[in-house]
Amino acid sequence: LGYYWETKILLTAVKLDVFSAIDESPKVAQDIASRLRADGPTLLLLLNALVAMKLLTKEGDVYGNSSSTTVEL
Repeated sequence: LGYYWETKILLTAVKLDVFSAIDESPKVAQDIASRLRADGPTLLLLLNALVAMKLLTKEGDVYGNSSSTTVEL
């Protein structure tokens, strides 16, 4: 059951384009929500879930892409 929820969380993040919204410079949740035109408190739940999955990093109130989500072209 755990993998199901992790998959849903990841698919939601991809659909919202969370990783591109964060880009290369870490941002606070409100800035990310503004870029995505998303509800701040709800997005915060998603961001924290992505941190738990080690797809995002979090230092204080600032979220960044982890090394596993950045791809060099």
